[in-house]
Amino acid sequence: MAATVALAIPTSGSARTRKYRVAVIGRTDRGDYGHGLDEVWNDIEQAQVVAVADEDAKGRAKAAKRLKVEKTYADYGEMLRKERPDIVSVAPRWTDCHRDMVLACAEAGAHVFLEKPMGRTLREADEMITAFEKKNLKLAIAHQRRYSPTMQRIQEIIAGGKLGDLLELRARGKEDKRGAGFDLMCLGTHTMDLMRLIAGDPLWCFAEVRQKGRPVTKKDVLEAGKVTGR
Repeated sequence: MAATVALAIPTSGSARTRKYRVAVIGRTDRGDYGHGLDEVWNDIEQAQVVAVADEDAKGRAKAAKRLKVEKTYADYGEMLRKERPDIVSVAPRWTDCHRDMVLACAEAGAHVFLEKPMGRTLREADEMITAFEKKNLKLAIAHQRRYSPTMQRIQEIIAGGKLGDLLELRARGKEDKRGAGFDLMCLGTHTMDLMRLIAGDPLWCFAEVRQKGRPVTKKDVLEAGKVTGR
């Protein structure tokens, strides 16, 4: 699902014509550029991509061509220091890098549009939230489906009692060859986000994972296939 972005643009004065400086962080073959979080800025009049960072030289060159930018960096930290962007797309789909990249953006004073999943642990997520709250910055996760007119209408119908009491929510991934944890991290975050949107935050939760009817063990763990994100 391609990304969508909405900017809250001031409606008076010269702020209406301001161009927001946007930078993009990707990692070719290590999370890549997920779900259009890089190219989405090309369609936003008030935004201008000024630089891209990718440690892979070939991937960096391809991204620069897609984004129509001349400035590229192998080190995203250097890009943040030199370019001082207003907004950064942290685009890799792999979560091992999200915490460090997002905290670096907070330190640079930049708002962030972050590819999901947010992070590997609740502790990492809390660190990111705390860093952005301290600097009064915005951190948006790429769960944009909750903003669609369809979901807004569903909320209105449920809140109006037209479907009766909400008793149960069920969600499924694609259940294709990716399977299990891969499917959970790729699509499960979307379905759980929509559950929270409709029913609110959970009070408690538990989980059980089975393979052919029995609880899974370490022997059932398989390496996931490559995710290109494009």
